[in-house]
Amino acid sequence: MRNAPGRPCVHGPQVRVAVVAATTSPPPHPESTWSHRKIAAQMAGTVLAAIPPSQAGRILADLDLKPHRVRG
Repeated sequence: MRNAPGRPCVHGPQVRVAVVAATTSPPPHPESTWSHRKIAAQMAGTVLAAIPPSQAGRILADLDLKPHRVRG
């Protein structure tokens, strides 16, 4: 979470955990890596929240996670 000025975070910690969980799990077949768009699509299928790909990217950037380098 950032302490920068501006609009506050809309999504809670449960969404952040779900994004990290999706990123660290194997991507759906036949894909070999996750992208921000694929993570957002995965989140759209959950009860928590549908997030845009840019928000998924911000969450991962805040945590210094690179989905293309994560192994399940």
